[in-house]
Amino acid sequence: MRELVKQFVPATDEVWRLQNDDEPECRFFRKTVLGNEAPTRGSMQGTYVFAPSGKLLARLNSNNSDAIAELLEKAWSKWEKLPASERQLLDPDSVEPGFRFEQLYPKAGLVLRRTARDLPALGKDQKIQAGKRFNRDAIWLSADEAHSLLPKTLELGQRQQLPAQLTKRFACLVFVDNVRGQTIPYHPSEDRDSSLWAEVEAIQGTTVTIKFSGQTAAFAKGPWLFKGKTVWDPPQERQYSHSISIQVLGNATYDTAAKKFIAFELLALGTRSGRTINNGRATLDPSGVGFACELAPLGWTIPPTFIDVYDVEWASPPK
Repeated sequence: MRELVKQFVPATDEVWRLQNDDEPECRFFRKTVLGNEAPTRGSMQGTYVFAPSGKLLARLNSNNSDAIAELLEKAWSKWEKLPASERQLLDPDSVEPGFRFEQLYPKAGLVLRRTARDLPALGKDQKIQAGKRFNRDAIWLSADEAHSLLPKTLELGQRQQLPAQLTKRFACLVFVDNVRGQTIPYHPSEDRDSSLWAEVEAIQGTTVTIKFSGQTAAFAKGPWLFKGKTVWDPPQERQYSHSISIQVLGNATYDTAAKKFIAFELLALGTRSGRTINNGRATLDPSGVGFACELAPLGWTIPPTFIDVYDVEWASPPK
């Protein structure tokens, strides 16, 4: 597989927007794959192989490595038979998007990668074992927001509550039950007295160790409170109530000379219940869930799923 991939340029995108948005690259995708530019229902998830000209060489929806290897071999075989006219790069201006949230990537801020997993219900003597299913997301903070994670006075033992807006971001947009599929975020009004704290635990030279602690909780029942305000609007009103309750503990290292976090680990464990449209829950019963948040790899510019409802100026599309 690794040798095969060297012959290609890997890229990823969110299939929902490719199916529905009116941006040039979305219309191009639908025209090339389906033969028309109209938005489509259902799902077009999968792996697609295109020539630089935009010609579709192969496609398959599978997570089986052997099947994908076979797909790449098939695509390469077709590529070798293409005439020169179909190998040329298409005009990039023809598929250049007007706006993508990647353009708001906070280079001077804090970017975290969040991994969610199912866990057994938390018990006093029960060992925690992660389930096979997991889902990743991003967490973005501007430079000012990242700095607000620190107590105002960087002295040993100083403790401070995190700003309410950031606490609600974690409670409503980060700690969501999307382990088994797409879900919807909680509205800020569905937050249930969440509270997160930062404390200076150690100081060594220009590095400061910060301990994070606290809890978040959210409960939703009734109409979808973000209706018409997010690209993730469900096709129908919420069918079930759902909730989550989380205990948070973590450590981070801040470099006062570089004015940035150089290490960040946050663990959040708790219980989720209920379900939402498309999140794959077969039962409404409570079960354990866990989230691990860490510094994202360099160049990992995937936007947070719910960045369109961050409700802050720096994360808003240009008007």
